[in-house]
Amino acid sequence: MIAGGITCKDNSIVIYGAKIGLAPQTFLLILTLISFFLPFIITTIVLKDGEGLRFGLILSWIIFFGVGAWTLRLFLWNVFGREEIYIDDKTIHFHSNYKYFKDNKKIFEKSEAQLIPKPKRWLGNNYFVLVLKTPKDEVETSILINEQDKNVICDYFGLCCIKNR
Repeated sequence: MIAGGITCKDNSIVIYGAKIGLAPQTFLLILTLISFFLPFIITTIVLKDGEGLRFGLILSWIIFFGVGAWTLRLFLWNVFGREEIYIDDKTIHFHSNYKYFKDNKKIFEKSEAQLIPKPKRWLGNNYFVLVLKTPKDEVETSILINEQDKNVICDYFGLCCIKNR
């Protein structure tokens, strides 16, 4: 996903994902609703026929709810997705925000952490992702930012690489 914008203020970086079109949003929402409601319809039909609960029916519930949860997450990420990095006196906090839940939460010791822009090429254009790195752990943002946004982040923090700051 390409960044729809960034915000740098109050010792934080928020990278917003670009909004997708109405057609993909609608497709993901319909797929999510089908995945959650189809097991109820199938169960009603099976129980009406007097079949009872069987292993295949329970397995289909698990599969459909798994697909539904995955498409719901994909829908929320593409509509509301953003990545947030908060920097305080001793730690750096990173997480992906889906509006209704947060994922990929990581906390790094500020004294050991580095924030490094890493070049990526996508569809013939040059972009960057941010890599938050310590000797023990590493996390990479998934939203691509352009060079102008990278420069804003570097200028805001004074360095492209935050270390012992």
